[in-house]
Amino acid sequence: MRIAAGYARAGYLPEAVAEVYKAYEEYVAKMKTPAAERYLELHIGHCTYVAPLEQKYVTPETIAATTMIGSKEDLVERLRAMERAGAVAGVHQSPDGRLQRLHRRDFA
Repeated sequence: MRIAAGYARAGYLPEAVAEVYKAYEEYVAKMKTPAAERYLELHIGHCTYVAPLEQKYVTPETIAATTMIGSKEDLVERLRAMERAGAVAGVHQSPDGRLQRLHRRDFA
C-alpha cells in the first residue's frame, strides 16, 4: 500500500519504523473519506501541525527516518552522503515559509 500521493512506501523506510508504518497504513485504510479524496484528509495540518488522531504515529524513530533535522554540520554530511549515493536534487519545506523565501532570494 502506498500512503498519500504514493510517495511513502514501507520498502524505503528502516525496519525500526516498520511497525508504526504498518499501523498507519491500517489507519489510512479505515478512513471513511473515499480513496480519491483521501489526500485531503491526509494533508490536514501538513507541515504545520500533527493531526490529533495521527500523533501516535509520530515517534522519535519515524521523525529520524523521514526528516532531516540536526546541526548544520549533521545536515551537510547527510546531504553529501545522499549526493555520493546518487541524489541530484532535493526539496526543503518549512512550516512558515521562511526557508523558501530565503532560498528563492539567495539561489533563484
